[in-house]
Amino acid sequence: MSDTSIRLPELPARRRGGGKNYDWSTWFDGDTHLLLRGRHFEVASESMRAMAHKYAKSIGVPITTRLIAAGTLDIFDDLGNPVHLNDEGLALQATREPW
Repeated sequence: MSDTSIRLPELPARRRGGGKNYDWSTWFDGDTHLLLRGRHFEVASESMRAMAHKYAKSIGVPITTRLIAAGTLDIFDDLGNPVHLNDEGLALQATREPW
């Protein structure tokens, strides 16, 4: 085995991670949002939930979250259509008023 490193022509692109690449300003607008894993975020739903609470605390806005399992839910979108999930998700609602 060689102990020589692998040379790269340039530094690889930064992986999407952390909360900086998420649309928090839209998601924290006071409405209720359903965020889908694989569409709105890539991490485990529990991790996304933790990031949402951390971000909410940093800006002083209380939030409520619910982890959502895949399948047909007893919820409807704003047009009255039943919501079906192929993967897990996270329902999030921020309070407009800061603490």
